[in-house]
Amino acid sequence: MSGFTRFWIILFVALALLFIYDPKIDLQAASLFYKEGTFYLADNPLVQFLYHYSPWFAVGVGIVSLGMLVADFISKKEYFGIRRKVWAYLLLALLLGPGLVVNFVFKEHWGRARPVQVTQFGGEKNFTPAFIPANQCSHNCSFSCGHASNGFYFIALALLAKKHRWLWLTLATLFGFLIGAGRMAQGGHFLSDVIFSFFFVLFTSLLLYRWFFGREEKERQKDLNDA
Repeated sequence: MSGFTRFWIILFVALALLFIYDPKIDLQAASLFYKEGTFYLADNPLVQFLYHYSPWFAVGVGIVSLGMLVADFISKKEYFGIRRKVWAYLLLALLLGPGLVVNFVFKEHWGRARPVQVTQFGGEKNFTPAFIPANQCSHNCSFSCGHASNGFYFIALALLAKKHRWLWLTLATLFGFLIGAGRMAQGGHFLSDVIFSFFFVLFTSLLLYRWFFGREEKERQKDLNDA
């Protein structure tokens, strides 16, 4: 296990324990967007733009990846000098990260009510902490954040960068948190929903990257060390 991966696993565990031990953090963060009985930034133009259109950025990459993968199989040649397994990696990262882990495993089965639905913010449901399965929602629930996961998906793309990888990883992460902040402003998600969508997508992307490109990455690092 690399030091990079170990760092994020330790941080994940620490934050998970923090939100379980002190779930009020979520309520305090949500209250920043709540005033006079409403989530007052819900109709902000930027918030609305991110809500309606940000998922299409990730979906667009997925559609292109699927199309290029099919074209490669049919024609038996590479397009734009990009190997078939790159398209397969990008497609699987979308389907397994935002698709399977976030939107199916957690959002459909965790039962956490959204901020706008809980009694603290004018709703009728009970607030429940992250990582504690609940029965306050039956479909498309709060934990974790689907919209933000589509932004964090670009971490998978950033991992492919040969130069300035940290820059691209940072930008992809900030993009996901920007979308997540927009969803918090709407009362659609808690802070922990956004944070752990980041981790779910990051870990999925890292596992897939290691599966597809692990040997190449080791050889690349060896060449850099020998240079």
